[in-house]
Amino acid sequence: MCLQETHGLPFEVLTELGILLPGWQVLHSSRQDVHGLELGGLGGVAILICPKIVEFCDIKHTVLFPGRIHKVTFDFCCGQSVPPSQVAVSPDRCFEVFNAHNFGLRRIDIVEIAEEIDRMKLRDFAAPGRFVSFFPGDFNFPPNNELPVILGRPQLDLHSPRPNFLSYHSHKSLWEGMFDKFIEFAQPNPTHFNSQSFSLSKLDRILSTLPASLSTKLRLQADVFSAPESLHYRKISDHAPVLLCIGLRDPQKRFRCSLPKAWVSGPIFESRINFITDLVQPLSLLILEQLPNIKECIRQAAFFSPGFL
Repeated sequence: MCLQETHGLPFEVLTELGILLPGWQVLHSSRQDVHGLELGGLGGVAILICPKIVEFCDIKHTVLFPGRIHKVTFDFCCGQSVPPSQVAVSPDRCFEVFNAHNFGLRRIDIVEIAEEIDRMKLRDFAAPGRFVSFFPGDFNFPPNNELPVILGRPQLDLHSPRPNFLSYHSHKSLWEGMFDKFIEFAQPNPTHFNSQSFSLSKLDRILSTLPASLSTKLRLQADVFSAPESLHYRKISDHAPVLLCIGLRDPQKRFRCSLPKAWVSGPIFESRINFITDLVQPLSLLILEQLPNIKECIRQAAFFSPGFL
């Protein structure tokens, strides 16, 4: 669980979260002044880890920018139920969670963070079977230049009904360059309510280095918990939590949907479908089995092609 804007001194945040989620490990970072003193009133970030994950992972906490950017590295051995450090073996799997609150950062800070993200990107893309990273955060700019949604009828004296994301100093172009070739767990609902402009925007997002070809084999679902305007009027937050669920598809249950045209055309698809049909020989089967097997050959060839595009 990743939190942004955890206002309070470290011991206050740790105590409160420990009461709400007993047994969870809380890794917190708060803003600091020029002398290195904690400034709880300026917000912070935290990553909360459930006890089940702590049982079999070695965990390392790295603060990249105090109170704004940090990450947690989880090292573990495939099929092992205890952390690698307890049995003196080298971990063979690793996933990282990069938690960001993109606010009040200078351009030079973003450039330094970009070096770390580029290192993670190169490592994950070179060995996707061993490494994967997730990037949740409040990035303070919407994806694909999406415009905010205005609630109701704006007041006549409201001069700027649409928030100007450039004024937030979000360094949008730098972040988008870092997240090039990442996949985003898209969901259609807004995540932030601006009470001044009475508008809703999608500022909170989750991205990953997960291979696109693997995502078709998993059950993925992203959504928001409650509406941000409702949470605002209940004096909880002006942001809505974003949820991500990842699971394995049940091989006994086939999820049928239309396939994108790009997946069922081109030389890669044609080569794969010819290869599969030569192996299966669907026309040699019983008449009632031919059509289901032909459809399955097409689907398998389509799911094979995204990994080569």
